This record gives sequence, structure tokens and C-alpha cells, in this order.
Amino acid sequence: MLRHVYTRARELDEFKADAMLATAFALAGIVESLLVKTGGHSRLLTALAMTALSVPLAWRRRNTLGAVVGFVAVVVAAGPLNTFLFSKLTCSFLALILLAYTVGRHEVGWRIWLELALLAATVFVYGGISRPTDLLWGTIFLGGPALTGRAIRSRALYQREMREKTTRLQTERELRARRAVEDERAR
Repeated sequence: MLRHVYTRARELDEFKADAMLATAFALAGIVESLLVKTGGHSRLLTALAMTALSVPLAWRRRNTLGAVVGFVAVVVAAGPLNTFLFSKLTCSFLALILLAYTVGRHEVGWRIWLELALLAATVFVYGGISRPTDLLWGTIFLGGPALTGRAIRSRALYQREMREKTTRLQTERELRARRAVEDERAR
């Protein structure tokens, strides 16, 4: 049964899968904002901010830079409001981790550093960083998922290269076999 679910999930269009993921994050964020102690902050504004924060996850693979900029824009807009996005909620941190992973998995070159810098600035400004150890934790918090994304990207590229090489070798082997048969017939 799990294999069937996994196969169906792998066959989904990337955009549909990301839209479903964003919807799940929005719903989880709304539920979490309704259940968590507010500490005097607005539940409604936090639920709305979490919903808006989930929207960029829908295009995270198609336009990673746009997703990161959208995420940062929502966090910056929600910063001065009476929300508890990063002080009490877990979903916002999970979305941040997912975006850091996505940057590592799908981006190349200087864009990786730009997008990770934007996410790091968001964590350091709005995540309640107050001690030097928090700075170290924030770096590990973003660097770990980004490095995991890079490792999985490298593995996927290697597997693709090996599949192409195997296909090429099989084609060459079949061609050599046909030529050998033709040479044998020609004798």
C-alpha cells in the first residue's frame, strides 16, 4: 500500500505536488496558530501571515528565487504586525527549512548564496537571534538542509549520468552485435 502511495506521489506534476504541500502548510499553520498560546499576539494576523507564508512554497521548484523573495517579503511584512510567526509557531520554521533544502537542491552558482543570505537575514532579524550561540544555531539550521539538498542533487545527477551511460553502452553493444551478425552473413 505504501509503495502504491509513493508511486502515485512520484507521478504527480511538480507544481501540483508543491501546491498541495503549500496548502498543507497553510492548514497546519492555521491550526497551530489557533492552538498555541499567543503570548498576547493576534491569532488572526498570525493565521493570515502563515497562510501568506505558505503561498511561495507552491512555486519553490519552478522559481526558487521568487519563492525565497516571496517568503522573505511575507516575513518582513508580518514583522511589525502583532504576530507570533517565529516566536511560537513550528510551521514557519519548517517552511524555512524546506526552502533552505530547496535552494540547495535546485539552484546552482551564485543564486545559492544569494537565496541562503536572504533566508539567513530573515532568521537573524525576525527569528529572535539575541546571543552569539543563536547565530551559530541559525547557521546550522539553514546550512544543514541546504547541504542535504546539494548532496541529493549530486546523487540525482550522478544517477542520471549512470543511466545515460548504461543506455549508451547497451546501444553500442547492440550495434556491435548487429555488425557481427552482418559480418558473419557476409562471409
